[in-house]
Amino acid sequence: LASEVKSSAVDYVPGNKIPGVPQMDEKAKKEIDKTKEKLDEFKKKIIKKCPYTLAIGIIPPQAAEKFDEELGLTPEEKKDKPMHLIVIIPEENYKEIGKIKGELIKEAKDIKPKLWLNIITPVDMWNYALDSKQDIAEAIGMSYPLHDKGILGALRVAQIHKSLCLRKFEKYIYSYCVGGSLVRGEAKETSDVDVFVIIDDTDVKRMSRLELKEKLR
Repeated sequence: LASEVKSSAVDYVPGNKIPGVPQMDEKAKKEIDKTKEKLDEFKKKIIKKCPYTLAIGIIPPQAAEKFDEELGLTPEEKKDKPMHLIVIIPEENYKEIGKIKGELIKEAKDIKPKLWLNIITPVDMWNYALDSKQDIAEAIGMSYPLHDKGILGALRVAQIHKSLCLRKFEKYIYSYCVGGSLVRGEAKETSDVDVFVIIDDTDVKRMSRLELKEKLR
């Protein structure tokens, strides 16, 4: 399982088929490739204005509808099928979100397809999961990275591992959680991704609690 996670995490590109993971289809990938030059220029402008930016990613098109619902977009706003761009900034800069968004919207007005900017902090991201909106958190983790200081990569690894664990042991898994330095906002380049898997150990007909725990470990 560990080698499968390592292989999937290293080789991940939008379009690769990883069970349970939001995929970016070829049509969407071609659309991004076509506008990549403009997106790269836009990314540079974001980083120039906000050098502290932690990550910039394009949300998988399959998850765009969830973001539309979460943001309460009107039918008129949904009509253009905007490409959702996620920009993650440090928690200490959250008071600047309104100002940053206003400036970046002006910069993005000539980019096609239309971009919808979602500027959040890591705390906002963890709150999606705490509010049982795991699909939103997953989509952020599996976004197409334009810039990443590590948070998107860490989430991607956890999401791939979670999907593989559920594929093999779904009957026993109650909760899959991310914790440690990543959630505390203290992660470095050398930090591990700490995950906690809460299991249902009540299947006493098949094996004892200790046997089950050892098998799953």
